[in-house]
Amino acid sequence: MLGGITIDDRTQTLYLSDDSQGVTKLGRIQISKLIKSKKDQILTHFDDVITLADIKTAATIEYYQDAIWVGTFSANKNGLIQRFPINRTTNTLLTDPDGQAPTGNLNRDTKLQTANGHIQGINFYHGNLYITFSYGKQPAAMMRYQYDATTNEFTYAGTMAQLPPYLEGIDFQGDNIWLIFESGAKAYRKKTPIIVDRILQTDISNFEFK
Repeated sequence: MLGGITIDDRTQTLYLSDDSQGVTKLGRIQISKLIKSKKDQILTHFDDVITLADIKTAATIEYYQDAIWVGTFSANKNGLIQRFPINRTTNTLLTDPDGQAPTGNLNRDTKLQTANGHIQGINFYHGNLYITFSYGKQPAAMMRYQYDATTNEFTYAGTMAQLPPYLEGIDFQGDNIWLIFESGAKAYRKKTPIIVDRILQTDISNFEFK
């Protein structure tokens, strides 16, 4: 199934992740090609597809500072955020220094492990990494980490708890955060007393991280 979608705005490249075959694949395609395609045309191929052999469930992906960040979901293990740098000569994801084929052998120079494995969404805002966590009808949560791009290190900077269940992706526009929930889908409407069937928008300053 589709795990995530993001855009490299430097090259106007769309990235999609898919884990329907038990392993995560990242596909990329120029947005200009999508614009030129016919309205009812089905996307059948990408400019490039790379397999991340050791990642079974990529819940979300995000482009930030010349890299694709992948967040993995686990129901009973720790979560993991990994950074895959982009080679700006070829605009493909970097391989390991030994020059092996990219399949399952990508250079990942940053990792962040979270105690909560229920990762649903990731995004960056003012040098901070925001991660959403949600699983079933339990309240969702959001964590914030300060990110040092020089050292590629993270510092925990608080948790915003007690958000409505089924929180999925987040995005930032200016100082506003946008939140999308899965509880509006027919399959989940009867599983939670709190149904959010709209994309919510608010100033990030309204959230208190402790």
